[in-house]
Amino acid sequence: MTAEQVVGFLAAALAWQWSQHLPLLVRLVEVGDHVFFHLGNFAHDFLTGPPMAGLFAVGAALIALHGINQQVSETRAANQLNQDANRSADRANSETARKNTEDQWWSTLRWAYSEAKEFRTKQSGEILAVVSILRSLSEQGSLSELQADTVREVLGMFSEAKDPVVKDAVEDSLAAIPAPLLGPAAEYAVYERSVDHVLRSVVPEGAHIHESRSNYGQRFDWILETQDGQLIGIEAKLRSRLIDRRVVEQILGELGSVGPRLLSSHSSGEVSRALLIGNQDLSASAKQAIARYPDSFTYTMWNIGDDPIDIRNAIVRLIGEQGLDGSVGGHGI
Repeated sequence: MTAEQVVGFLAAALAWQWSQHLPLLVRLVEVGDHVFFHLGNFAHDFLTGPPMAGLFAVGAALIALHGINQQVSETRAANQLNQDANRSADRANSETARKNTEDQWWSTLRWAYSEAKEFRTKQSGEILAVVSILRSLSEQGSLSELQADTVREVLGMFSEAKDPVVKDAVEDSLAAIPAPLLGPAAEYAVYERSVDHVLRSVVPEGAHIHESRSNYGQRFDWILETQDGQLIGIEAKLRSRLIDRRVVEQILGELGSVGPRLLSSHSSGEVSRALLIGNQDLSASAKQAIARYPDSFTYTMWNIGDDPIDIRNAIVRLIGEQGLDGSVGGHGI
């Protein structure tokens, strides 16, 4: 078979195949035309009917909602800026007011200090006025530790005043400073001064109170010298818990010690008895140690503001009733 015959045969075969599928292709074209016709009608109805109007309405609502949300966000941001500005202004005003108040506080304290340095040249009424102002300074809100310490230092400058009314006012003002502002050393100083004031107010007639550590080098805080020459060592203890046996034993170790002769020429200088004054109760072991020396050691618990009669009764127990007529007086030096 020649090449021309082969080509002719293939062309005839392809023609026959197309003739077999032609009806299907015509049918597909007819179906496509029908589908496109209905799709066109649906698109026309959708675009010109209620569905499209609803879609546009939803779109418009979304656009409007976006605008409203943006306005709300901008309004909130503006309000937040205003609030922040107001808070900043309030803080600035508060800080200015606080600084002005603090400056005035320190100015008043400096004035009180200048008055305290010259208190020996002033009348009691003038001194009491300064003490009253110092007390008012200590009661103005929440003081810093520095402010509280400074008030105490200035008040302490009046400790050598002779007028008992001034001494009472100073002690009351020191005691009025809130305890949390006091460090341990300052708390003890306030407590010790309060005990000193009480001792001098209840000392029996004819007896004398001496500040032992500052004047005589004794371990005791005070030495009570009775009219007949007895010497009683007095110690004050400020504790946050029970007073333990160690404290009692230290004081017992000082009994029998001999110091410089005091006021009375007939005083032996031997401290034969001891009084311990504290703000807490004794531990069980401390009570046992004291119980072995009922005639030479006694303890009384006393806190600032308590009745001083307990301290006086303790002194009476140690020195006995001889020469005690019930009178009290400031015979300390």
